Amino acid sequence: MIMAIICQNMKIECSNKDYSISFTRFIAMIFIILCHILQYYKIELCWWFNVGVQVFFIISGWLYFNRKFNSIQDVIKFYIKNALKLLTNYYVYISLLFLFFISIKKIPNGFMNLFDLSGTVSGLGHLWFIKYILICYLLVPIFTKIIKFCKKKRLNIFSIIFVPIIIALLCKQFNIIGAWINCFYFGMILHAINEYNYQKYLTKIIYIIAIILNVVQIYLQYILNLDLLSIKNGHYLCEYAHAFLGLLCFYLLKHLYEHIIKDKISVNLLELSDKYAYDVYLTHHIYILGTYSFFNNSSNIILNLIKLILTICISTYILNQISLQIKNALIRLLKIRTAVERERVISLNAYKLNCKIYTNNLKYKQCA
Repeated sequence: MIMAIICQNMKIECSNKDYSISFTRFIAMIFIILCHILQYYKIELCWWFNVGVQVFFIISGWLYFNRKFNSIQDVIKFYIKNALKLLTNYYVYISLLFLFFISIKKIPNGFMNLFDLSGTVSGLGHLWFIKYILICYLLVPIFTKIIKFCKKKRLNIFSIIFVPIIIALLCKQFNIIGAWINCFYFGMILHAINEYNYQKYLTKIIYIIAIILNVVQIYLQYILNLDLLSIKNGHYLCEYAHAFLGLLCFYLLKHLYEHIIKDKISVNLLELSDKYAYDVYLTHHIYILGTYSFFNNSSNIILNLIKLILTICISTYILNQISLQIKNALIRLLKIRTAVERERVISLNAYKLNCKIYTNNLKYKQCA
């Protein structure tokens, strides 16, 4: 039964799609690519465009809030469905890279760590995101229960303030960056309270906190020239300044689409972006910061950008199509298994019914 539901839900329904989220994802994707290009040229601005990753976390949290978990079967269905969606493309990508590196007999040190998500390698440092988004997906049922419980008991202040603190403290114990998990949680919270009147006040508070934290970071880092990462607990300021900057960007981009750009950008472009954004994220990095970066071979920035865009488009399409074929094969396999299990259950029930009828007839004859 679980497998059948998973197969039915693999198709995306777009009837009530919020294209402001699609637009925000599209801009976040551009931010990330720009970040890595600027990082290649060692331009400090790259670390600010990197906020696109935090926006991705927030978008994911926003989209996953309304999931219903009425039973353990719903939770298992959710995990399997999202594992297929996330990991199929990831493992296809690193497997293709592995075959390439074998063919040239230059496998990067630590490359095998990518298969168990225990580390990254040079030119593929962006893949840390996969481990964190998987953790977020695992926590979705728990976060959903907490938010809905607090909403029902009118404890929204607790879910907004104290739960993120608890998340940060727990993540510290497991050596996980709590700010990134909280970005996902904040996305769920924002969606949960979206219909409340005080939502606009919360938005203003987020604006104020984001501005204060980032002004403090800029002052310490660029005016006083302090290395915040070397100062005890200084990294928390950087992480949460970036997290709230992500929230600020999320709100601004969503508002920008809803009130200004809504009728000025093609919906087809946003649909295309939604379809390929994850594959673009997976494939782009190695062409910019990898050993075989296009930017190593020529000083012509325009030519490099053209080659980069073309290569990203081609490799993204290939990765998407291969992954899609594998997913479809897995879905067909799940359907076959489901059909077999259903036939087995029907046969077993029929057998039990026949046994019950036979037993009742036998008792009737004995009584007669």
